[in-house]
Amino acid sequence: MKGRLSYFMSADFCNYSIEKMLGFDSIITADLYCKWENLLDELDVVHQMYLYSLSNSGMTVDIKCAFLIELAEPLVEIVKKAY
Repeated sequence: MKGRLSYFMSADFCNYSIEKMLGFDSIITADLYCKWENLLDELDVVHQMYLYSLSNSGMTVDIKCAFLIELAEPLVEIVKKAY
């Protein structure tokens, strides 16, 4: 755990309240979970850097935005490959 990035605490701009409870058992199906798991395998470090950019890491917002812009490219490539 010490070697992981500190993305376990979201930045304040990512926190919002949800007015209702979601029934995740009806939303997350086995098929959707498998697709999500495959996507995480493909993204690997990109996913971790995305979470880090949205975390309360102490980086300034401009650096976080620059990271998010750069991280969009691999996601776009995966979407292009899928369609």
